[in-house]
Amino acid sequence: MTNFLDIKKKKVFVFGGSGLIGNKISEDLREFGAKVVIIDLKKKRNFDFFKIDLKNTSLLQKNINKLTKKYGCPDVVINTSYPKAKNWSSYKYLNKINHKSLETNLRSHLFSYVLVSMELANYMKKSKVKGSIINVSSIYGLVGQDTSIYANSKIKENFIYTTIKHGINGLTRQLSSSYGKFGIRSNAICPGGVLSENLKKNKSFIKQYLKRNPIKKMCSVSDVSNLLLFLSSERSSYINGELIRLDGGRLSI
Repeated sequence: MTNFLDIKKKKVFVFGGSGLIGNKISEDLREFGAKVVIIDLKKKRNFDFFKIDLKNTSLLQKNINKLTKKYGCPDVVINTSYPKAKNWSSYKYLNKINHKSLETNLRSHLFSYVLVSMELANYMKKSKVKGSIINVSSIYGLVGQDTSIYANSKIKENFIYTTIKHGINGLTRQLSSSYGKFGIRSNAICPGGVLSENLKKNKSFIKQYLKRNPIKKMCSVSDVSNLLLFLSSERSSYINGELIRLDGGRLSI
């Protein structure tokens, strides 16, 4: 068995491919022989690249048309993007929300996922490509945030983040229902506690999080990438409409 994942020569669009998770999955996909196109604002060397500002949703449809005209139809779409507008982390209480800023963040993050997923699902359908759409969500797309974890931490609980991630999960479920009959699978992965360089500085948050994790381990970027690789492959051909927890059992206790 030369390539268990069997993704060699698959064309994969990675939205947010210059970010933490996007960068890792792009490199891993290429290692397994996939043809990767990174869609982001910041170009990554040695990869095919297409610049799109995902926060500018008014031009997103037009830009996706340009993307497909240049690179054709993808076999796999991975959305790891994390567009944020101003005041992203200031929504601790609903009565303090700036409505204009709330609308901007919803449009930047949730709307971009909706538009990217639907535009490319329709293009895959039109092209008769049986493929996979994978959205990176969060465990907070499944439950509300545990506010006690954020005590004495620089990280703040966030209404808008949880709202957006629940929206992404709902989008994924509807995509699977609407496009599954065309051979287009849609799934979301819901990681918890992904360890970034910034998160490493928040010792209080990590301590509280690990107390609530049965295996006492934070989620690594490699953990996320491994699951994305599997969902990109034909080994996951019967998985559709799933919101897959990647949390070390965090929500089991």
